[in-house]
Amino acid sequence: MMAAAIAGEGRPLGGLALVAPPLGMRPLGSMSGLAVDGPLLIVAGSADQYCPPDALAALGQTLPKATVTVLDGVNHFFFGGLDRLAGALDGWAAAIS
Repeated sequence: MMAAAIAGEGRPLGGLALVAPPLGMRPLGSMSGLAVDGPLLIVAGSADQYCPPDALAALGQTLPKATVTVLDGVNHFFFGGLDRLAGALDGWAAAIS
């Protein structure tokens, strides 16, 4: 969330990964003005009680350059899905370097 706040202030980032943003508790508002020069990843689980699927989809719509990855059956804490989270983050990190 801190990196998203920095990018929202116009300070460019080389990339940004939002992992399980708690959109159900604190909407991020319009993030269409994010200053992200590199890849943008948003990843959450389909069973994430703090990141509702409709809020995640709405965020993805405001950020057309973002890759939105939903890990099926995974909750907010990625129990049973840490390996898939690692895979998504590895691919994103490789695109930055």
